Amino acid sequence: MNNFIIASSMCSWCEAGDITCDKSSVTEIHPFPVSISPNVNGRSYPIWSSPSQPPLQDGDSGAKVAIIVHHGAGRNGFDYASYMLGALALLNQTDHSAVFGAQVFEIGDEYLDIDHHIWWDSDGLDDDGLDPLFGEYNWKWGGESTRNLPETISTFKVLDEMIETLRDPALYPILERILVAGHSAGGQIVQRYALFNLVDDDPTKIPIEYFVANPSSAVYLSPERPVLPPSSTKTCSSFCDNFTIPETIYEFAVPPQSSDLKCGGEGGSYNSYGYGLDHFSAVKYCSQSSTSSALAQYQKRRVTYMSGSSDVCDLNFQIDNDCTPGCTPDDGGLDPSCEAEAAGWCRMSRLHAFKQHVDKVYEEGGHVHKLLEVPFVGHSGCGMFQSKEFSDILVGKGVDETEEWWSEVLFCVFGLLLFVSSYYAFKKACFGEGEDQREKSETLRYEAVAVNAGEKSYDFDKVEMVESCGEKC
Repeated sequence: MNNFIIASSMCSWCEAGDITCDKSSVTEIHPFPVSISPNVNGRSYPIWSSPSQPPLQDGDSGAKVAIIVHHGAGRNGFDYASYMLGALALLNQTDHSAVFGAQVFEIGDEYLDIDHHIWWDSDGLDDDGLDPLFGEYNWKWGGESTRNLPETISTFKVLDEMIETLRDPALYPILERILVAGHSAGGQIVQRYALFNLVDDDPTKIPIEYFVANPSSAVYLSPERPVLPPSSTKTCSSFCDNFTIPETIYEFAVPPQSSDLKCGGEGGSYNSYGYGLDHFSAVKYCSQSSTSSALAQYQKRRVTYMSGSSDVCDLNFQIDNDCTPGCTPDDGGLDPSCEAEAAGWCRMSRLHAFKQHVDKVYEEGGHVHKLLEVPFVGHSGCGMFQSKEFSDILVGKGVDETEEWWSEVLFCVFGLLLFVSSYYAFKKACFGEGEDQREKSETLRYEAVAVNAGEKSYDFDKVEMVESCGEKC
């Protein structure tokens, strides 16, 4: 087989699920006046919606479900609105649904109209000497809009005002659900918003459902982090193995400062806001809360962490160690900082560890947070939001955190029918040899989950091709 084809396929799982998406839904900007608009010459916050959908502030008498979807670092709100509209179209659910694609602009962005839109500064640097790591102007962390206008607004405050508009029964008389979803950096903003917002505590109003998909980082609720193996043990074939990540039980401790983690130790920047709760009050919006009040309200928030089972790539590590000869893995801008590395080596491991951290923090009182694993999807917002798993959410089904044994068997049987030529490899993966023997086996690797049935995965050490039947067969 052509070596280039083999090598290129080794990188395909990084964006798995993207190629089959429906990205055809057309969107356009609808201006949304916010509280500071009168003081910034009438500038508004831009929102992407379907051309046939009324602007958010005009209301929709037929909407039962409203979805606010947030873009990532690419600031491509039009794409994310299109992804969500496509998901609804596939389910024939567009008639009673309203989609609003949040849009944070920075100077130089293609669709920014500087005379009519509010925007955010790109560098996050402060004039008052505040460490920019604390996020006073970082839009992903609830930071304020540009200082080049007479008044600023937090990205969290914008979400507040969008939600309060949706809760107005005069505008949305039959609305039943409000979903706030974000992918990648959009997942970061949704997680932090769920932690700090003050509009989700009134039981008489429509509750908010939060969906945090494939973020590079999350705000930890205590100084502890997952205890990770030394970086010297990190190899192409062992780091971020999506076969073992779901089965890993993490221990948590304050990470010491070391050559692996220069930001660690008591008072280390690993726990600065954005990654932890140190200095969160530097962000104007977040300063409304105390640590105890934020933790108490987060416990009750309906947060679902969505983890793509192929979001296991790390461009820097894989290139530096020649893990993928012949192709360049696209990790979607994985945060490589010391602070982020303290929580795990890739997005999949970071999110699984974080969910276990939430379980530990709220062990006594319980919580309603859930983990939703999305198989065969890498770092693709479209793949995540058009997945069967999220589609079930859209039609009102609950999140089932436990994988039923019969679903694994059915999937493996399907793989067996497709991959008769690789029967031996499939048999070892699906029907097992016992854990001891499996650990000794060098022929099967699950680093690369197949994008679709029939796609190949490869052993990084032997570059030995096997047919993949899934992440846990």
